[in-house]
Amino acid sequence: MNISKLQKTSQIFYVILFVSLVLFLPNFVHATTIGTNVTVTGVTTLNGNTTIGDTTGDTLTVTARLAADLDPNANNTIDLGAFDLAYNDIFASGTTYVATLTIDGNTTVGNATSDTITVTARLAADLDPNANNTIDLGSFDLAYNNIFVSSTSYLGSVTSTMINPWANNTSDLGAYGNAWKNFYASSTVYLTSVSTTQGIEAAPDTDTNFKFGRAAIFVPTPLTDALAIAHVDNASVLNFALYQDAAGLTAINSKVGQPISFDIGAVAEFAIDSTIFHADNANGPALVNEAASATNPTLRPDRSGDTTGIGGSSGVLSFITDGVERINIDSGGSVTITGGVLPGAHNTYDFGTQTASWQNIYASSTAFLRFVSSTMIEPYVNDSSDLGSFGRAWNNLYASSTLYLGASGATSTIISNVNGSGSSGQGSCMELTASDGTVMYCSVTSSLSTSFSCSSTSCK
Repeated sequence: MNISKLQKTSQIFYVILFVSLVLFLPNFVHATTIGTNVTVTGVTTLNGNTTIGDTTGDTLTVTARLAADLDPNANNTIDLGAFDLAYNDIFASGTTYVATLTIDGNTTVGNATSDTITVTARLAADLDPNANNTIDLGSFDLAYNNIFVSSTSYLGSVTSTMINPWANNTSDLGAYGNAWKNFYASSTVYLTSVSTTQGIEAAPDTDTNFKFGRAAIFVPTPLTDALAIAHVDNASVLNFALYQDAAGLTAINSKVGQPISFDIGAVAEFAIDSTIFHADNANGPALVNEAASATNPTLRPDRSGDTTGIGGSSGVLSFITDGVERINIDSGGSVTITGGVLPGAHNTYDFGTQTASWQNIYASSTAFLRFVSSTMIEPYVNDSSDLGSFGRAWNNLYASSTLYLGASGATSTIISNVNGSGSSGQGSCMELTASDGTVMYCSVTSSLSTSFSCSSTSCK
């Protein structure tokens, strides 16, 4: 028996049987098992449920191209591959709809910059680069419109035309223990409040202007290399409040027509008003910025009065009352007084002392002295002044040496009671000189006598 021919005949039979079952008996054949290889040439149609392979060791090789969609029999029930039996590459020229997508290994999406990715779903995990500080999120001319972060955004460097929080007055830029090192702004920074332990440095040593609320720190044009502080409405070279230049020249200023007030506890104590520096009290002192003279006081004890105070000029100091110079102290220290000089209380104060006495005291009229202790008393001219008067005579006149008495007439009249003969140091001899030069010496005759014995013989 020819075994080879029998096998070929058997194969042909099975093929004819399979084709007959598939093509001519679809309504009667429900299951067919072929235990060897089958090759079908031409178009093959398999109706009904079809199972290919009966173990996971069976393989299916599809060399042909699919001419229709490859759809599962039910939504969201059948996998295409498995976790440990995954497809190597999946190519799709249109849209791939994936409910849940897990991609292992390196993944490239798109093969041209014209390709786009639209993500409607929400990310359920972090979006991390494969290496630190190597991949950009966007580029300079292909930037994202808005990036929203509800918690912390860690950025090594930020270059932007604008960074806005998601809501007003709710988000911080840095934190107390996690602060930015430097913050640069070339235009305006709006801050409600600033708290710093290191100070604020902005455009150091440059002619730059700043505004903080209603405060302005600026360079008063046309000046340069200088600082001025003012209310923003008065930020000008004429209306600033405080000024200092690089050399240290400092000025306090106010707008024309407005005073400068010096307060304690928000209560005015002194003020500069126009040309007067004065106390706030209506009767307080004042210093006037104008030329002083012997009749114009510029240092006034009462700012409401302009005729009383201290004035002067050319090295002379004038004390003025009612517009009249009362005391004049010249550059040499000499004092001229217009008016009387009285002590504050009667018989209480001294005029000089024994060790600090005046050299000369001149009086053109009367000097009333209760007691005089001196080594010499002289009239200012000879034979013109009296020592006492008829109704206001000295009680006692004592002389331990010579008493010279003279009169303008030919004779001299002495009315006196001379006591003793020189006892107790009292004089007992008088020398009288007449206007013609005649000298007479008179002495007391007894201790109780009231008359003299006179002769040309000296009794001294």
